[in-house]
Amino acid sequence: MTESKQICGADLLRNPQLNRADAFTQEERDARGLRGLLPPAVSTMELQVKRTLALLDRCPTALDKFLMLDAPCGDEEAVRRALFAQLGG
Repeated sequence: MTESKQICGADLLRNPQLNRADAFTQEERDARGLRGLLPPAVSTMELQVKRTLALLDRCPTALDKFLMLDAPCGDEEAVRRALFAQLGG
């Protein structure tokens, strides 16, 4: 994708394939127009996966885990992909 056609700002955050939530670095946030659209703290994808695993551990049933992972939340699509890759699924 050329620089002129690069998705930026809110459009980037609405794209579940590209949105990495708070894993965007400060440089990426500046370059892609994300300042003010995300929490100020930067997180790694690994930390997001760990947080998701911790949430899954709190789910009392398999159905609750499924519903949590299946919930439509576009900013967590990248986290789900990384989580499934880590779990071998």
